[in-house]
Amino acid sequence: MSYHRLNIIIYMFCLIIIPVFSSCNFIYYKTIPEDVLSDEADPEPIYNITLNDDYQNFISFMFMGNRSESFGTFFNKFYTAEEDFDEAIKEYTASTIATYNRNLDSLNITPPITQTTKDKLTKVIERCSKVIQFNKSTRFIDDAVLLIGKSYFYMADYIPAERKFSEFLSKLNRSEHTEEALLYLGKIKIRLNKREEGTKILRDLMNTSRNNDIKSEASEALGIAELSQKNYKEAVNFFIQSIELTKDKEKKAVKQYLLAKIYTIYKPELAYLEYQNAMNNTSDFDLEFYSRLNYAKGLNLINRYGEAYTLLLDCRSDYREYPEFKQLADLEIANTLYLQKKYDDAINKYFMVIIDYPSTKVAADSYYYLARHYEQTENNYLKALVNYKKVNETFTGSDYSRISAYKSEALNNYFDLLAKINDTEKLVIPTFNKELEDLKIKLDIEKGKDTKYKEEKGGDIKGKEGGGQGSGYSAKDTTDMSSEPDSLDLDNFNPEDIIQSKEKEKLPVLTDSVPALTLDTIPPGPVINEDSLKTAREDSIKFAKENEKFDSYFAIVELFLYELNRPDSAKFYLEELLNLTNDEKLLAKANYTLGNVYKNMNNQTKANELFNEVIEKYPNTIYANESRKTLGLPAFEITSDSLEVKFNQVSRLIYEKNYPEALDILYEINSEKLNSTLEPKVIYTIGWIFQNYYANKDSTLHYYNLIIKNYPTSDYTRRVLPITTYYAELEKEQKKDSITASPDSLKIQDELISQDSLTAADTTKIFPVENNIKPEQEENIPGENQQENENPEIKKPEED
Repeated sequence: MSYHRLNIIIYMFCLIIIPVFSSCNFIYYKTIPEDVLSDEADPEPIYNITLNDDYQNFISFMFMGNRSESFGTFFNKFYTAEEDFDEAIKEYTASTIATYNRNLDSLNITPPITQTTKDKLTKVIERCSKVIQFNKSTRFIDDAVLLIGKSYFYMADYIPAERKFSEFLSKLNRSEHTEEALLYLGKIKIRLNKREEGTKILRDLMNTSRNNDIKSEASEALGIAELSQKNYKEAVNFFIQSIELTKDKEKKAVKQYLLAKIYTIYKPELAYLEYQNAMNNTSDFDLEFYSRLNYAKGLNLINRYGEAYTLLLDCRSDYREYPEFKQLADLEIANTLYLQKKYDDAINKYFMVIIDYPSTKVAADSYYYLARHYEQTENNYLKALVNYKKVNETFTGSDYSRISAYKSEALNNYFDLLAKINDTEKLVIPTFNKELEDLKIKLDIEKGKDTKYKEEKGGDIKGKEGGGQGSGYSAKDTTDMSSEPDSLDLDNFNPEDIIQSKEKEKLPVLTDSVPALTLDTIPPGPVINEDSLKTAREDSIKFAKENEKFDSYFAIVELFLYELNRPDSAKFYLEELLNLTNDEKLLAKANYTLGNVYKNMNNQTKANELFNEVIEKYPNTIYANESRKTLGLPAFEITSDSLEVKFNQVSRLIYEKNYPEALDILYEINSEKLNSTLEPKVIYTIGWIFQNYYANKDSTLHYYNLIIKNYPTSDYTRRVLPITTYYAELEKEQKKDSITASPDSLKIQDELISQDSLTAADTTKIFPVENNIKPEQEENIPGENQQENENPEIKKPEED
């Protein structure tokens, strides 16, 4: 009996003492694969075992070493990392809501995070990396790897994030967080443009997961992916499904807010309802404000301006202690007034936003709305330019920074071209909005401040009006003929234009019956008629300015069509141009362009009328062929084998300075029957070569005089008139007995030479002293006294 009692006592003692001793030792228990060396510091465990909760509970109870390691890992590393991650996500969420409010496109990208948030996520990665390095056998290994991957994701470091989640799924697939890892891997694949892989992962997850929160997040990710492809209907369906799957009110509110943003561009009439739902579900301070603000915007979209205005006033009052929110309400109040066409009140409110919140995003946005009003409603391009420039001067991070810079450059070019058209100096662009500055002064005076207003030069001058508000003309729907060469573009053929790209050189000057024009060889005589020389010089300058003027007209038209999207203003300048010229090429181009303007303004009748006019009046131009194509008519083949090809050869030869061969082709052209447009061009080109290559004055003047006699209204007449007039005056003076040359006459002669626009060489030496043609060669060249006919036979001088 006593023996039996002793056994019971010993047994009870063992039951008590064994757990006590086992709890006081620091023995570790680890599961290590057989093929891993036992002397490795921290070998990889068998994760399929270590990730089991029952296993972790057992070893923590039985082995003090495992218990101590688990305790230290949690409080010293993982818990702190998890706290930092939660704080970083709160900051990230607040910033993303603000970003989503500004730009819906930001849904498919991770917006930039603050340095504070980035520092916290970096610490998360560091602490969790220590868990992976030293505590592989603990229950926190999968949480640590997951936190590292998520931290990389929110820092937009998608490559290391993808690597970390792939590592998780390959080694830790027994973890309870496997579906969450798959969710983030699918999101990352989409952001890395691996769309098919990413969407497959997410769709499979929706089909296999039993966790509604995971399915809800996967559905949202698929919705964002569809949104990036502008598949709005599919995106809406995924977001609705995502909202239905989640039971978390805060998550539901965020999803409803995002759905409302999509409705804004897809079905505006439904947007305000989702904003209202988000506003009612959330307790987040920031999200509640943005939901209220956008709820008012949604009411504006369906023309319920009164309700929106009242809501915004309440919002402004409720957030009066938060200027970062109050300023957004003030800006939207101004927009609401503008939508009601209360332009004066809206402009005044924009002014107050700029004054109350200087150098902020809302101030820059207000400048943009003002500029758009001046451009599209008032057609005051000067005021528009001033305010577009102020956008980036005020705040470079505005949503409208890029378009404002683009508009500023375009309108600045407009005023450059306008100065060329009007032949004036460019208008001085003011650097401030005068009305705004006047309001600032008025408010300062009311506050008792001593202000001294200094006016800047330039004032507030109205820009040239170009019509009413734009009609949505699309530049891509209009054929741009401005840079396309006409297949028969011979009307403005000018040899000196061809060689402008070559290095200018001093060419030999004409010497013939009249001595060369140098200070040493000018014969003494009385003062030359200054009035005639002045008239010739002025005609030459006037011709050059007219060409520049017409070019500027077309440049302005293109600017309004393709850069400013203002077809009404383009129409204004085209109609003005049509009243200023009789040039057939200009008229054909202007009418064709005007037809396209009317076409894109949905006035097809007027457009067809203009296209038919181009075909009827200018049938042999590319604009006529383009008009035929537009009207569905067969295009005519514009024959160019003889004239076009030959003139192209002449152009190339002049560019290469092969003037003798160029003359050969010109003789062939002249032997054919030429029209009234082409013949003066041929004669002028031959004369130009005699002037600049052969340096033969008599032959040059002969052909130039042919142009003046037979084609007095031609543009080429205006080009050659200064030369022929000058030499006519010079020969008259040489026949007189006086041998004294007035110094003033020498000055006038030099000025005339410097003003000559005919030669592509050094304009101060049009007629140097060398003579490349022998007297016997000149006999074969038609002289000034030879009989002139409408199509003279031209013979090339013989070469040495």
